[in-house]
Amino acid sequence: MRALHEAAGRGEPWQSGKAILAAAGSRSLKMSDVFKSKKNWRLLIESDGRGAYRLLGL
Repeated sequence: MRALHEAAGRGEPWQSGKAILAAAGSRSLKMSDVFKSKKNWRLLIESDGRGAYRLLGL
């Protein structure tokens, strides 16, 4: 979430999910795996369907 917020602040809202997860130290390759226990995560994060993500509303 922090990485997406910072990217939006730089004017680069769409970010590679794999790059974000790697930078965060996650072993997961999919954003949906990271947030699987948070059913409403898609209310905050939007996917372009090709591996990029951004915070909604920014």
